[in-house]
Amino acid sequence: MQILETLDEHAKKKKVPYLLIGGHAMNLLGFPRQTSDLDLLVKKSEASYWEEMILALGYECFQKHHVFCRYSAKGLDNWPIDLMLVDDEVFESLLAESIERELSGCSVHIPSAQHMIALKLHALKQHHPHREAKDTLDIAELLRLHEISNEEFQRMCEKYGRIDLYDKFKR
Repeated sequence: MQILETLDEHAKKKKVPYLLIGGHAMNLLGFPRQTSDLDLLVKKSEASYWEEMILALGYECFQKHHVFCRYSAKGLDNWPIDLMLVDDEVFESLLAESIERELSGCSVHIPSAQHMIALKLHALKQHHPHREAKDTLDIAELLRLHEISNEEFQRMCEKYGRIDLYDKFKR
């Protein structure tokens, strides 16, 4: 995936960290599933760096919000890019417990399984119907594949207002 290699090279050169999230991270956490974009989690304070770099690569921003930006590129061989923007403290916490994996010749950091579940629960809290089935399945698979206690999962579900998912998946 050439776009990941390019972004990774630029980010490492400038010492600007990122976390790979979304479908590619799910694959690296052991749940193979289709994905059609590249999802990165970055610091809000570094959002302008990422935007400048992505725009310079020929991408266009088609959706911008204070917590995410979505980019598309001309040409079918270019993956769309979604940036999730988080406060620096949140990013540092996720990075500190991240897992290093290899993807397309790049050494990337992905959130731990627990943090991926928290990110999925946070997304589900927004009540976007188009995300419900996919994110719920991702959570179920992460719980199946990784050692996460019922108590820890319950705390996360309570924090993000989705205790219904705890009731659905408790073991």
